[in-house]
Amino acid sequence: MMCRCLLVVAWVVAATGAESSQWKTLTPIYGTTVEQPVVIKGRSTTYYRANGLRLNVTGPGGLRVVSRWIGPRPTQRDTSYSLTIVGGTRKVAKTYSTRKSGIAGVPGRKLWVGESRTSYAVIPPRTRQIAITCPDKNVSVKVLFSAKPSSLGKLSAMSPERYADVVRLERAEREVKYYRATAQTPVELEIIGPTTLVIYSRLEFTYDMKGIQNYQVQILESSQVIHSFTWSSRRSDVTRYLDRDDLVPAPGKRAVIPVPPGVHHWSFKPGSALDSVLLRFLIPQKDI
Repeated sequence: MMCRCLLVVAWVVAATGAESSQWKTLTPIYGTTVEQPVVIKGRSTTYYRANGLRLNVTGPGGLRVVSRWIGPRPTQRDTSYSLTIVGGTRKVAKTYSTRKSGIAGVPGRKLWVGESRTSYAVIPPRTRQIAITCPDKNVSVKVLFSAKPSSLGKLSAMSPERYADVVRLERAEREVKYYRATAQTPVELEIIGPTTLVIYSRLEFTYDMKGIQNYQVQILESSQVIHSFTWSSRRSDVTRYLDRDDLVPAPGKRAVIPVPPGVHHWSFKPGSALDSVLLRFLIPQKDI
């Protein structure tokens, strides 16, 4: 079952100062959407029907859109939907696959509630409208905002605690260190928030992999998927391995993730057991 959603949203922030680094839940403009209560591990939280949702946001900062598919039991185990966020520094379009959540439900109703999926957008300075499009009535979201500077400043590399291998790549006569993640041996990273994590990923091509390949990187915390990124890539023409010639790296793909306050233990792994992915991590120097 495939649901393609386009949802238009504009947001209003309740009391967010520029000095704050905490995530604050946003309330939609009155009358622009329908509330959808959800109980997660016995605790009630409010989602809003994605279609027609409107708010205003004052940047700089980061927007976090948590979505769930909520409705009658689908015909397939996995249900897919797409979200598009427009109004930040660039258009963010994500397609998610979700299956039934084991910890969430709707009070008083026997509805199928999917696992949460999270999208991020960077919000530049000044008040602006944000558009999130998705006409499917079965997709609901909650939106959070963190007031942080939009510029990350100088970045420093982070070393994970666990990984399959250290991989040395060379591009333009410069060596760069990556860490290999497989489904069997994820990369594990401890990170302390609030901060911003910048991730570069490269799919590893074997010589029997032709043309454009799709791959996914999942981020897990406490065995739950908290972020999922899907990219399309082909072999790089300018980057090579320094110590092997049986593989070809893909060009780097970049993701920027706001990290909530506290100590977090995150695991990074490819979505397919057949893939191996190279990862590199950076955070702002000011947060070290």
